[in-house]
Amino acid sequence: EDSFSLEEKLRRERARQLHTGITSYAWAEGAEGAGKILVPIGNELFVQDGLNGELKRLFDPLLLLSEEQNLSEKDTNVPPILDARISSDGRVVGFVWDRELYLVSTDCRSKPV
Repeated sequence: EDSFSLEEKLRRERARQLHTGITSYAWAEGAEGAGKILVPIGNELFVQDGLNGELKRLFDPLLLLSEEQNLSEKDTNVPPILDARISSDGRVVGFVWDRELYLVSTDCRSKPV
């Protein structure tokens, strides 16, 4: 709980969310029928194809910042990921990060824009 940003602590307080770990997920019916599951864990986003698919990292802000700004993994000033949502067809995830709206494809091959 100490690693949560102020924004995340306030959001969790408003939602009366006391637990940590996987506290939410979103399901989208895929175009192929298998569906996708979006799982926010900590300050990262993961996606899984169907119920038996592999859980893949979709977005990790620390990795992005370390590439751009040479930050270490111990840096705690990483902005939180807020309000992550998966599209109804399961192809795109939208979220707020560092006061900006981002979209990223769920194929895990591209950076967010």
